[in-house]
Amino acid sequence: MSSIQDFTFLHKASAMQRALLISLQKEVEKFCNFPPKEHKTRITIKGGGRGNICVYELNKAMEGIEISFNLYKSEFSDTRDMVVDTEYIGTRGKRSSVFLTKLEDIEYVANLIKQSYEKNR
Repeated sequence: MSSIQDFTFLHKASAMQRALLISLQKEVEKFCNFPPKEHKTRITIKGGGRGNICVYELNKAMEGIEISFNLYKSEFSDTRDMVVDTEYIGTRGKRSSVFLTKLEDIEYVANLIKQSYEKNR
């Protein structure tokens, strides 16, 4: 499996964004057997069926990571209401997103990614 720590994408990230990405990917690797793939401006985890499980993008304004999904907000069990409807904002195929800015939210966000994984594998 590709190591996210080796991606050149991380050179663009702040120290906090690197910590968030590395910690999040460690949690995701516990349940997801699809490797992350690096692109110029993002990292994707592609599933077997419907498309991407998720996409990681740097969010400089929030000093965090935006994790995008091809699932609708209503398809998640999101008790903390962190998922945002982004269907009509930005990239085609991006129906919802979550913004990760704190290390304390890693496990919760990983659970959201797991829900996407279960629907897209």
